[in-house]
Amino acid sequence: MSNDVNQNPKYARIVDVIEPAQLAHLGVGQSVPVFEMVNVADQRKWCRATQAWLERGQVPANGCPTRDLLEDGVCRRSPSGGKCLLLLPFNHPDWKPALREEYVEGMGFMLRDEPAQAPVGRQPIALEVLER
Repeated sequence: MSNDVNQNPKYARIVDVIEPAQLAHLGVGQSVPVFEMVNVADQRKWCRATQAWLERGQVPANGCPTRDLLEDGVCRRSPSGGKCLLLLPFNHPDWKPALREEYVEGMGFMLRDEPAQAPVGRQPIALEVLER
């Protein structure tokens, strides 16, 4: 990854600049950028609802359990603004990392030895179901 944040806006972006006058008491004589770091790990693959849907076909009883679902179906856990995995068919490329993960009760999320097989014929969950 380049150190130039402007070349990697999906990892960080400049959200403000502190002017030298505000930092003079610290001996700083130049502007200092303030960065907002973007989570580079796609946490949708670690979502318990995602894993319950993959393993057991279990639909979240009360909608998105993490409350990270935006109105348009985008999950706040996605660093690239991707949709909730439950809204996507299993053959969508965004599912690939989740197929490598497994939730083990008492141990948390573990990496599988072999990727899980995507269920055949199961349709994505409707957005209205997850917006409850």
